[in-house]
Amino acid sequence: MTIDLHSNSVRPARPARRTIALVAHDDMKSDLIEFARRNHTTLSGYDIMATDSTGARLRDEFGWSVNACGHGPNGGDVAIAAAVAAGQIAAVVFLYDPSGFLPHDHDCQALIRQCCVHNVPFALNVSTASAVTAALPRCESPRLSDGRPEHAKAGATVPIRAATPEPLVTGRAYRLNTSIGEPA
Repeated sequence: MTIDLHSNSVRPARPARRTIALVAHDDMKSDLIEFARRNHTTLSGYDIMATDSTGARLRDEFGWSVNACGHGPNGGDVAIAAAVAAGQIAAVVFLYDPSGFLPHDHDCQALIRQCCVHNVPFALNVSTASAVTAALPRCESPRLSDGRPEHAKAGATVPIRAATPEPLVTGRAYRLNTSIGEPA
């Protein structure tokens, strides 16, 4: 346990092994299983937290030990948000179904908010999830004893690097003296 004197809170110490949260709405579960199959090696290096039904599918499919935290609408999404706030989650993959009605959408929004506040990578679709998973070994930032990123300590500054713009079109030359941009 760590006691944070600035906020008068008690937080659990950061676990030695990091956790990835995997969540999928009902119509997206098969996509999550396929994503997990393609990224099995990377995901096997992390503890897995999931909502009940997603966790059951992952256990059945891969035999993983999954920390299931309740059905999404019954507090599972909020439990994952709390784990994010406690510094226990390295990344969240949440395959969200935008076409369905979600009576617990406010819980989903709370999870997204916690990921933003605590700078935790968050993926809403398979393409982003693949990018996040590929980058995880490189983006694990040093952590304070309470699990927060090192840049979160009082008075710390985060260096900002200027991005080098990528060319918009590669492999083709365009004439600059035409108004319609015909290939050269």
